[in-house]
Amino acid sequence: MMTSNKFMVRTICSTFNQASLIVDAMNGFTMQRTSFPFLSVIMDDASFDGEPKVIEHYLEENFELTNNNFTTIKETDDYRLYFTRHKTNHNCFFLVLLLKYNHQSIKKSKGSYIEEWLNSKYVAYCEGDDYWTDPAKLQMQVDFLEQHPDYTMCWHDAKKLDMNSGNICGNHRRYTKDTTCPTEDIILQGGGFCPTASIVYRDDIRKQAPPYLFQQHIVDYPLQLYMAFKGKVRYIDRSMSVYRINVKGSWTLTIANNRDIEERRKLWSSTIKIFDDFNKYSNYKYDKLFKQRKYIYLFYEAFALGDYSLARKYWYKCNIFSRPWSLGLILPIHGMGSVADFIKKHAI
Repeated sequence: MMTSNKFMVRTICSTFNQASLIVDAMNGFTMQRTSFPFLSVIMDDASFDGEPKVIEHYLEENFELTNNNFTTIKETDDYRLYFTRHKTNHNCFFLVLLLKYNHQSIKKSKGSYIEEWLNSKYVAYCEGDDYWTDPAKLQMQVDFLEQHPDYTMCWHDAKKLDMNSGNICGNHRRYTKDTTCPTEDIILQGGGFCPTASIVYRDDIRKQAPPYLFQQHIVDYPLQLYMAFKGKVRYIDRSMSVYRINVKGSWTLTIANNRDIEERRKLWSSTIKIFDDFNKYSNYKYDKLFKQRKYIYLFYEAFALGDYSLARKYWYKCNIFSRPWSLGLILPIHGMGSVADFIKKHAI
């Protein structure tokens, strides 16, 4: 049986109740054309919308489940696991973990179930409601990192698909050409700066991180910050994935629509701790920027809750208009309303 140290890249795909979307993600994995073996780790957290059956059917149709040289099937009280190779794309391997009860709700780790596969050179991400669109994606990003050892991470442009309309509604495009990203941009823009499904990073660098930097409720922003602190980060100006917005049940939409003040305060505290932890970790090299980022975040939160007096206070402290992407930072998201109208009425 192959383990993850035989793979150049492993892709982490976490999914829950995305039965209608997960096939797009799996197709994006299997379309990859590479000169190296790669592993897609798909973890379903006890979905109840039929997603586990969708995934198993996809395996039956496309993977060598009866080939004992490349297939392992294991079942315990906690999970059912499949490790297998694609029928025609022999560099494509899937590791599927179908959990029998929801682990997220009880904060139980899944890592121990698959730890023997967690040693690839590079790691990519693609959540179950996103998908890749370019067969050269992994090859292009790995080639870049192999040729440029001073870079810790690379990412690319992505299209945005609005689930309300079913239409592509724009691109994430942060720069107009391939660019080495200033650390300042990553700090100020937050986790949404780099689409998660576009990221590939060096796993050995990530494993050097102090655990406290990754103990909050989100992973993508701390990852981007840490990689920027440990080396260079490259943007590839080519759209190679799709990010779905307004996905029912998604973490982003759930948070945006949550009006429980106490719950949001807990979230504020957790997010602000990320800013403070990384500010301290960098020996306050970016102190002004982290404070600015904190005010940007608090502005959003106050605006979302309709506390315009407090939002106005933080707006004056943001001072973000010196960067070309700053207008994108303050555009309305997920039904918050018109930030532009707020600025006209309250921040002049």
